Amino acid sequence: MVNVPAPLSTSHYPAPVTSHPAPTPLALAIASALALTFIAPSVQAADNALPAVTINDDALVDPNTTSITPENPRLAPGADVTDQLSSIAGVWSSRKSGHGNDLIIRGQRDNQINTWLDGASIQGACPNRMDPPTSFSTLIGYDRIVVDKGVSSLQYGAGGSGGTVHMERDTDALAEQTGVHGKIDYSLNSNGLNGQGGADVLASNGHAYLRAIGSMANGSNYKDGNGTEVPASYKQRTGALIAGYKFDEASGVEASVERNRMYDVRYAALGMDSIFDNATTYRLKGWLGNLSGPVSAIKAEVYRTNVDHLMDSYTLRSVPVGGMKMYSPATAKTTGGRVTLTSYIGAVKVNYGLDAVRVERNAGVYTPTNPKTPMFRQWPGTQNDQVGAFSEATWQLTSVDTLKGGLRIDRFNSKLDSTLGNSIATDAVVPAATRSAAKKDQSNTELSALLRYEHLFSADLKGYAGISRTAVAPDATQLYSLLKGKNSLGQPVISQIGNPNLTPERHNQINLGLSGANGALTWDGSIYYDRVQNYILQDRAPVGTNPLSTVFRNINAELYGFDGSARYALTQTLSLRGQLAYVRGKDTSDGRNLPQMPPVTGTVGMDYTQGQWQAGTSLDFAARATHIDTRSGLDKGETGGFGVANLYVAYKVTPRWQISTGIDNVFDKTYSMHVNRQYSALFGNPNLTVNEPGRTVWAKLNGSF
Repeated sequence: MVNVPAPLSTSHYPAPVTSHPAPTPLALAIASALALTFIAPSVQAADNALPAVTINDDALVDPNTTSITPENPRLAPGADVTDQLSSIAGVWSSRKSGHGNDLIIRGQRDNQINTWLDGASIQGACPNRMDPPTSFSTLIGYDRIVVDKGVSSLQYGAGGSGGTVHMERDTDALAEQTGVHGKIDYSLNSNGLNGQGGADVLASNGHAYLRAIGSMANGSNYKDGNGTEVPASYKQRTGALIAGYKFDEASGVEASVERNRMYDVRYAALGMDSIFDNATTYRLKGWLGNLSGPVSAIKAEVYRTNVDHLMDSYTLRSVPVGGMKMYSPATAKTTGGRVTLTSYIGAVKVNYGLDAVRVERNAGVYTPTNPKTPMFRQWPGTQNDQVGAFSEATWQLTSVDTLKGGLRIDRFNSKLDSTLGNSIATDAVVPAATRSAAKKDQSNTELSALLRYEHLFSADLKGYAGISRTAVAPDATQLYSLLKGKNSLGQPVISQIGNPNLTPERHNQINLGLSGANGALTWDGSIYYDRVQNYILQDRAPVGTNPLSTVFRNINAELYGFDGSARYALTQTLSLRGQLAYVRGKDTSDGRNLPQMPPVTGTVGMDYTQGQWQAGTSLDFAARATHIDTRSGLDKGETGGFGVANLYVAYKVTPRWQISTGIDNVFDKTYSMHVNRQYSALFGNPNLTVNEPGRTVWAKLNGSF
């Protein structure tokens, strides 16, 4: 049941966020430092030398897997990790503001991507995705973030057809070093990030350990290349406490609690802003290794994430003449766990086990004048369950051949609370057939499979081929959402409605890749094809019903493309780098393009590394987006191509401390990505997309002790 809030007024909220001018003194100071570093003399200091920046740590790693760390000097600071992850070939960010942008991997998004925060799943509490899973984290507080594009494993939950994002902490491994140690990070920029800093401290005696992580960030509105201010301000505070005990090098237990608070977050592309979005995550995990007998290792994990969210249309923005004040309290609770066992059968390593996730959501839209009865319920007490069993075997056939095979079976169940009024199951404006279907519990059983072969052709060339079938279940919004408005006569009409008859997507993928090294050249690349049965398309309703309303329906679709990167060492200190990505999506049921598919994008750059110094320049570019869909309303038209120049410099002060600075969008270009949420009518022309930031000077400090 939804807990009905007390009547709200603007006096209950913080004062509205006002415009923040760019911190000109900061920009001048950093720009001066940047100029000085370019003319600084070379400094030879082997102990302090920066490592050469490479796309991967090893030329022959899996081209589908990329990791990033806070220490990478090329990565400019961002509001959340989507800003940094979109620097990876085949990964994009769909902008709707400064914070909470959506991640896209190989043309797939939302619940087609699995995201794990230190082993826990978190689902946001906004039906319009103000808070996707990546919005609850920054690079500060994690040891690395690993992106697996496509399907390379079935161990990490159902779905993941587009890829899996692992935000990893090596707490138990770091605890092997006794004493107190940690790291400090701080960053800021001249165009939207007033400051982002954090500390990470771990104390250990070799067995018992305690890790404390804290960070804070303050963001202001940013300006695009035209000097137009884009509503994007936010505040974020996070804290985590992790305690554990290692019985030996292969066994231990660990518990953690993490708190993330976001508030006063403005969204240029949405009809509301976030007054607060508070998440609390509890984790408990234990592992036993080096066991004798048929089972050599066991790992068990359980977690719970609670998200409490409040959004409204009037605290952080002005209500237009004739407009209505609305607010929406929402909650999301995610409870899950996994048990994984490991056994060896000759040369075959087998990981197998069980996992389960339950997601419970509530959301409704109210007016301050009638706080007891919602205008409509977006999530009427919804519950989505997944229970699965998996087995995955890796067989080292020879010294150069590896075969991986996996199977998993999942049971999906979903339902809502049909006693709640003004929902898809009870509102009179909803067609009777849809109301009836919504009241019925939905159940599906799906089988997933993976077969992957890797071959080392030589010491300088490795390749793989994989085929997979995975299932992605519809979420609460796709199944049960309801948004209402009024037509020109003042009568209630549906502006968005879920489809309780949706069935899970079935992705059938082929994935091929190579990585190689040839003297000064290192490179990697992948091509893929995904034929999707029951793809869930967000679309406009058919003519004759309400053509302005948004619906969800199953179609058949296909996605295909490529991504890759390369580096060439011109000298011992100077290198060229580049990357390129392309994806195409088609609705094969209706003979049209899938909406919001990114065009060809890439980067070319040059890096210089000498002793303690590192510097570089790059050009990020995108081709014109021509394969668009104008029927769904998600693509407003073709989007022009662009090229944006960037600079950076880094200096290794000591072996443990590094400062970096740079300029993004050097020439202050006005541009937007094609994958984008268009402006809210309250902030701009709703037929226009949200522009990217204009010229931005940034700086960051990374240190450890």
